[in-house]
Amino acid sequence: MTRAKSRLAAGRRRALLLAALLPLLAHCAPAASRPEPVPPPAAGAAARGASPALVPDAALQALIDPYPAQSGPSWLGGDVASSIRLAHDRWVWIFGDTLLGTLRGDCAARGGECRREVGGPGAGMIANSAGTMVRGPDGSFYPVVKYWRIADGAPAPILATDEEGFLWPLAGVRVGAVLLLAANRHTLDSGLLPFGNHLVRVFNPDAPPDLWLYDVQPLPGFVAATPERPLVSWTAALVHAGRFVYLVGSRDVGPDAVTVLGRIPSDDLVDAGWRPEPQFLVQEGDGARWASPPSDPERLYVVPGLPGTSEAAIDFADGLGWYTFQIAALRYEIRLYTAADLLGPWTDRGVVYEIPAPWSTTTRGACPAPPPPDASPGEVPPACEHVYAAYAPKAHPELANEGGHAVSYNVNVWSGGLDAAVRALETLPEFYVPRMLAAPGR
Repeated sequence: MTRAKSRLAAGRRRALLLAALLPLLAHCAPAASRPEPVPPPAAGAAARGASPALVPDAALQALIDPYPAQSGPSWLGGDVASSIRLAHDRWVWIFGDTLLGTLRGDCAARGGECRREVGGPGAGMIANSAGTMVRGPDGSFYPVVKYWRIADGAPAPILATDEEGFLWPLAGVRVGAVLLLAANRHTLDSGLLPFGNHLVRVFNPDAPPDLWLYDVQPLPGFVAATPERPLVSWTAALVHAGRFVYLVGSRDVGPDAVTVLGRIPSDDLVDAGWRPEPQFLVQEGDGARWASPPSDPERLYVVPGLPGTSEAAIDFADGLGWYTFQIAALRYEIRLYTAADLLGPWTDRGVVYEIPAPWSTTTRGACPAPPPPDASPGEVPPACEHVYAAYAPKAHPELANEGGHAVSYNVNVWSGGLDAAVRALETLPEFYVPRMLAAPGR
């Protein structure tokens, strides 16, 4: 149980820093000649509105909410919440740090009273989990079925690495027979900044996630943050377009974070001896070109108009172009960004959702920054006890009406340590469960 508490505390710290990693404004790159535009995905998408007004959607929320497990612990909540299309009627969801425990009450009924407890056999936190979602012949969706592994009789993450630490998967895309996932590697001692970037190839993505066969490959181009150099991470999003999978990354954090791009060929992902050899978009004079990893991260081309972020989803829709949703650092609003070309320039379409109470608050002025990770509950100012962070908005186009949008985001405690996280989980039904929003379409 001590290790479970350590993981729970680490997961709480992770969400706080993820909120801090969400950037403010991107720097604009010079207007100049650039590599060829990135083509849209081969499969067309329904046109979406340019400035949707998102609202909570109870039907979509029911697809992701916890449900009682038939045996063992129940899934109580998890972050990330990226959905990845496997086929025209099947999707896989990936989650980061996942809480397991006991559900009590009428949890199976929509709107029923359901209480969560981080207790009972198998309770605690695992580094990641996954889910599957199917669409029936009539077009309706069935709730996401959650999965994790069992190792030595105890719950274990879906994805693990032979190297030191554990994996937080953030993005994914199916390319032919392979499901490709982008993941950060962390340790309990390294905090929330990643220790490395990895690409995970799942060779049997149509199988239940607890039966996945996969390998884990280090991703060149990652730069660990030090006092002398900024973080460069390539796991914010994956986009398959044309002959490439584009790696959407972020250079630096906070107000200095900017979006940068890499790419890998998609044709050889099934090869047994495959190793990622990405190219990165670098500045060259007044233009840009694709090149091997630069020795100087400052040479990376900055995508104009799109803030850097630790995780996102980037999709394409006819009539709208490329689009993504973001929550700026330390804010409680979701903004929409669009572009005709993945390489930019991107346009800020404004706020499409104001995150409500209790997740948004005006009392955070007394909490200008999270306390140190090793702070005891007594060192947390009382005003910070009920302050939350919002982060990781992700689009789910498969769940949207024609011309509309479906978006999830996550919430976690801002500070207060393990005790505050457990109290929030056990007293607030919506805490640490991705919140589902929709914008009506035609």
